[in-house]
Amino acid sequence: MNDRKVEIIFDEIEENLISDIKLMHNLIEYYNHEDSLIQLIKDDQVTRDMYLNDQHLFYLLNYYKAFTLNQNGYNLLSLNLDVVPERYAHLMPKINQTYSTINGSFEKFNEYMIDFTFRILERWGREKSYFTKSTEEKIDFYLTDSTYKNEAIMSTRYSQDMFVRNAHMFIYNATVVINSLERMKSGPGFDNITIYNELVEPLDTLDLSPCLDYKENDFEERSEKLVIEEKKSYDKTSIFIKNNSEQTLYVSDRTKITIEPYNTFFYRPETGSRLNFLRDDDRCIGSLIIPKRSSAILITD
Repeated sequence: MNDRKVEIIFDEIEENLISDIKLMHNLIEYYNHEDSLIQLIKDDQVTRDMYLNDQHLFYLLNYYKAFTLNQNGYNLLSLNLDVVPERYAHLMPKINQTYSTINGSFEKFNEYMIDFTFRILERWGREKSYFTKSTEEKIDFYLTDSTYKNEAIMSTRYSQDMFVRNAHMFIYNATVVINSLERMKSGPGFDNITIYNELVEPLDTLDLSPCLDYKENDFEERSEKLVIEEKKSYDKTSIFIKNNSEQTLYVSDRTKITIEPYNTFFYRPETGSRLNFLRDDDRCIGSLIIPKRSSAILITD
């Protein structure tokens, strides 16, 4: 009876994750589209007609989209930890990280955006008489007010750093958990790339190019620079690297990343950066320039 009870709980968790993955993907697209609009504002490339024809652009800082994970299954699990069989132990770290650390980041983002949005609207109403302006006067404000541009840039930095980065990590964690649960029920044949393809969007499988010369010090960790560049999460993308060979694989970025045989590694490198793929003897088997879209890399030789 306890086993059946636990199976029902994990079925609920899987259903919650599947539903949230789909919602999360839509929100990532929403905030990425918003970021593209704000980059145009930053570069003074927005025209009066664009404001008239795009409601999202016109009301860019007036609204936000909050998100909280559905925790029904996780809450049931928390109440029944004493009867969870040992075979589920490997899933608990990912599940706990998803519903505590990552969901905590979403809740902080929601709180911040509520405060940020209402503070802006309150100041606009008080200092700029925003709510009594005509449409044309509001567009003049958007086009000429320097504080508006700064607030727009701040908005996308917060949404990308606080939401989009964690949303990508949530989707990866969720696909790992779903993959493990499906394997336990149905046996081999599932992987998180397949689940991502089915629930989010089909990943493009990328081909490697010939290697470029590299030096060992290219892999030394430079923590100060990494901390600075981590803030540029809107310049990063999701890459699934699947090692379908019998040999250990190394990926070179600023550090040397190890991917064991038949494992899949989720990575968020900067778009436009170059990765080299190495074997144990440091033989380079291929190179890749990171595209802006989410992709998969399969190593089989």
